[in-house]
Amino acid sequence: MGQSATVSTQTVEVPGAGRAPSEFDRLFARTYPAVVGLARRVLDRDGVASSASEPIADEVAVEALSRARVHHLGDTDRAAERTVGWAAELCLDRIIGHPGRVALPPEVGADRLLSADLLEDGVGAEWDDHGLALWELQEALAGARRVDRRIAVLCLGCGLPPRQVGALLGLDDRAVSAGLDRIGVRLSDRRRVSAEVESPLDARLGDQ
Repeated sequence: MGQSATVSTQTVEVPGAGRAPSEFDRLFARTYPAVVGLARRVLDRDGVASSASEPIADEVAVEALSRARVHHLGDTDRAAERTVGWAAELCLDRIIGHPGRVALPPEVGADRLLSADLLEDGVGAEWDDHGLALWELQEALAGARRVDRRIAVLCLGCGLPPRQVGALLGLDDRAVSAGLDRIGVRLSDRRRVSAEVESPLDARLGDQ
């Protein structure tokens, strides 16, 4: 009888010696380690909180693979792409209010994401020095297209180059670039709203 990986009420069977591996077993063996690694890169890029991040990363992987099993997915490239996409979206729920920051990939820095007026004002310059705040990324993606959320988590959250993100999700270069453009607009809009909210408060505090 096979061992099992369990999260809440979800159970995914891991193949054991008592039976031949199924198509799903092969998908599990192929994607589980990769999905755990991706989730850990989002949640704890520097490895400073492994005791907290490891069970959450495992939870993300098991839940994503549980969805794959429900959809009767086998060991195909498309099934692996769908599983990675589900895992990326599941990571978003885990970074609400997350205090961590992540370094952006060299190809996708603040100058690629933010609008010219914000760059001229110095907004977002701290990304290059300190990284992007995960909670800021999560808030900016609220209501975004599903494909954009997935691209953002893998590229900005995991720090993967755009071409690798496309390979993981089954997207071409143009689709990933268009998604990053839309994500940049959302991050820029969020920065503007933050500036409008914080400026009056800063002014009041300065008068004290």
